Amino acid sequence: MKFIHLSDVGLDLRGEEADVKSLTRSKEILEDFLNVLRVCRDEDVDVLFITGGLFSHVPTEQELNTVDEYFETLNTTRIFLLTGPVDAPPVPAIAAAHSWRSGTTVFAGDTIQRIFLSRLNMEVTGVGYNARTWDKVKPETLSRGKKGTLQVLLLPFAGSGETAEDAAAFPRLPFDYIGIGQQAQMLGSEEKPIYAPGRFEPVAFTSQLQHGYYIGTIEHKGRNKNELHVEFRKGAKREFIPLKISCTEELTYEEVVEKVQSAIAENGADNVYRVTLTGQPSLSVYFMKDRLKETEGVSEFIDETNPSKVLEDLQKNHVDVAVNRFMEDLPADMDPVLRKKALDYGVQALIESNEQEEDN
Repeated sequence: MKFIHLSDVGLDLRGEEADVKSLTRSKEILEDFLNVLRVCRDEDVDVLFITGGLFSHVPTEQELNTVDEYFETLNTTRIFLLTGPVDAPPVPAIAAAHSWRSGTTVFAGDTIQRIFLSRLNMEVTGVGYNARTWDKVKPETLSRGKKGTLQVLLLPFAGSGETAEDAAAFPRLPFDYIGIGQQAQMLGSEEKPIYAPGRFEPVAFTSQLQHGYYIGTIEHKGRNKNELHVEFRKGAKREFIPLKISCTEELTYEEVVEKVQSAIAENGADNVYRVTLTGQPSLSVYFMKDRLKETEGVSEFIDETNPSKVLEDLQKNHVDVAVNRFMEDLPADMDPVLRKKALDYGVQALIESNEQEEDN
């Protein structure tokens, strides 16, 4: 039996966003999701597990119909869908009541269901999310189903709460594969086959550096013996990558920009970057660091530098007024690249000329 497991996709098919960037991102997320469906068709995947978070909100009936049309293209892939903390409707029956033409099975609410697939000799046990799931469902009490069958358990959480737990601390359960829906990745083992792919799509800068899905197989190897093989595949077009640059008094603003641009070129221009500056900045970095946000690909900028030495030098050399005047005198429509160089060289020249005057 071949399967794909993903969670926290975050689809938004309403098309109501006012922000062009939001519209573009929604389209990208949909394209990434449709690529997974393409893999299902191209690689003859038997089952697709989606453990919550297919939508970024409680979906409308129209959105469910649209996704159902996508699922209908999977002629031989059976789909199991869990409601998650974000996309669970107020009344669990709403999700379960939708008439899925694709034959999708929805686990909604806090009622445990078991579905047997005779073609695969597999039993899938699942439960969806709602406010009472944490109180009513205790994974350690779940038992294995029919003997001699492949056993899969799908849960919207790990352990008995919403927070992620280490697979090593998870109780040994009698299932061949346990698929978890939560925002942190969990990689199982032969002894504890508990897998959480984490967010399929990045939405912010987190500790999860790659976003995608698990693809695997479960093979029957004899009486009550099944062999599991799982690998992680990247599925998102964009990643949110943090960059940290340590400043020194010798490192100019232009050199900082070059370091950022070099890192972006190395990691990929399609990604989104957050730049954090640390250390002791030079004078040009101190005055111009906020402009790092204008560098293409940089979404966020964090300043963790220690400017005390720069401020002491400014106060000592009395050049702060001259620096500000010089910066104001540069033409506003000046070429950005030339402006950066002029600012960098000009600030350094002011400092050097002031020091020469003091020496004389």
